[in-house]
Amino acid sequence: MSDAAAAVSRRSLALRFGVLLPLLGGGLMAAAAYAQPLQPLRARLVHATAVSAGVLLPLTGWDVTRDGHALKAPGDRAVEVVKDCDGLSAMLLFLAAVLVTPATWKRKLVFGGIGLAALFLVNQVRIGHLLHLSGGNQQTFRSAHETWWPAALVLVAAALFLLWAGKQASRA
Repeated sequence: MSDAAAAVSRRSLALRFGVLLPLLGGGLMAAAAYAQPLQPLRARLVHATAVSAGVLLPLTGWDVTRDGHALKAPGDRAVEVVKDCDGLSAMLLFLAAVLVTPATWKRKLVFGGIGLAALFLVNQVRIGHLLHLSGGNQQTFRSAHETWWPAALVLVAAALFLLWAGKQASRA
C-alpha cells in the first residue's frame, strides 16, 4: 500500500472511530434508555438477567433463591436486579465498536454475538459478587456496585474489542 493510500486508510479509520462510534454508541445507549418502544425489550433483558443469575448461581453450590428479580442467599444477602443491572451500556458500546470496524457484516455479527454473550456472563459474575458483598459492609458493596464493577464491564468490553480489532488487522 502506498503512503498516500495508507494515509487515506488511517483517516477513514479515524473518522469511523472519532465520529461514527460516538454517534452509534451514544444513539444505541440513548435509545435503550429513553425510547419507549424499546422499554419492553429492556424489561425482558432485566428479567433474563435475574432468571439467569437465579439459575447459574446455585450451580456454584451456593444456596441462592430467586423471587421475581430479587436474589437471596444465606446471611441476609440480597440484591434486586433492576434496569441498570443488565450491563447493557457496556454491551452496546462494545457492539457499536465492532459495527464500525471495517470487516464483513457476517464477521461483525458473529463476533458481536460472541462478545455480547461473554459480557452477559461477566455481568452474571458481577451480580453474584454483589450478592456476596450485600451481607457485609455497605460502603464496600456500594463501591463495588457503583464504581468497580461498571469499570470492569467496560474494561472487559474494551479487551474483547481489542481482541476483535487485532484479528481484523491481521486479516488486512
